[in-house]
Amino acid sequence: MNQSIDLEAAKAAFFASGGQLVVLEGFTYRPLPPRKGPEAQPAPASKAPAKKAAPSPRKEKMKARADQVAEMAKTMTCQQVHEATGISKQALFRAAREGNFVFRRPERKKSANSKRDAQRQIQRNLKRIEELKVVQRICALRDTGLHRAQVAEQLSLNYGTLVNIIERNGIDFPRVRIRK
Repeated sequence: MNQSIDLEAAKAAFFASGGQLVVLEGFTYRPLPPRKGPEAQPAPASKAPAKKAAPSPRKEKMKARADQVAEMAKTMTCQQVHEATGISKQALFRAAREGNFVFRRPERKKSANSKRDAQRQIQRNLKRIEELKVVQRICALRDTGLHRAQVAEQLSLNYGTLVNIIERNGIDFPRVRIRK
């Protein structure tokens, strides 16, 4: 059967039995009511001036301790202040951050570093002397007419190492031999 025919038959039966058509009201927009937050309420008529609470003895003690630490920080490191006062390092760093001051930097020991630096310098000098001997051999083999790969093979060096030595020492050793 056809649906439109069935619908028409159902409507006719409805109206024949005494049914009436009711029209419903559609949607109408209503804005939200105004907010009743603290900014919407009127200010109190007369407000008494706020009393400043007396600082607690604990806060006074903390302030005095922070001032003492700030004074000590001018001439002492954090470790020295920690040892003198017994205050933890974390608390000292927090006080420094909040009080906007810095501790003195610890001085480095120069005796141990200077020995180590001297040894490193000696090792660098020895490596440089060995490299200069290799440079002399490279120049001698270059003058005999060998090309880079042959020189690297003769000196049992990697080709890349040979190139690095050539560039580091400014040796005139062209990649391709110029034939005359």
